[in-house]
Amino acid sequence: MLDTLLSSGQCDSIDLHRTPLGPDDRAKLEDVLGQGELSATADCLGPTHVRETAISGVWWITHRDEQARVLGEFIEVTLCPEMLRSSPSDLRSGLDRLSARLSRQAQPVDPGAIADRLKAIGIQPGAHFHDISKSDQKPQRGNGDAD
Repeated sequence: MLDTLLSSGQCDSIDLHRTPLGPDDRAKLEDVLGQGELSATADCLGPTHVRETAISGVWWITHRDEQARVLGEFIEVTLCPEMLRSSPSDLRSGLDRLSARLSRQAQPVDPGAIADRLKAIGIQPGAHFHDISKSDQKPQRGNGDAD
């Protein structure tokens, strides 16, 4: 499969649940493929762990359910596992989100809009606060009724 990937670009996979492997066979496969440098975990209906083996282009993928039971296990021979690739629709959505975030960051502050917001909450822009402790009026307590 690795030779085919190199010569034609065609990817392939082995479903380890459909391949009769005894414990010794599995241990030997894990030993031969080894551990690579990259790994990723995706969470969708349970964790899926993708790890590169020591053989570039050969990936070990394990799908688990929410109770951590193995649902599927594959050896995938590819440049990049399909589940890690962004789809064109995801790329378009990402571009739209990025554009929206950048446009929010780039908008200048409008002093008029700030003044309108302050007025809406009862603050008059430009008005000075009056210190009632220096006024002739005594502060009232309660609801204003005489004691």
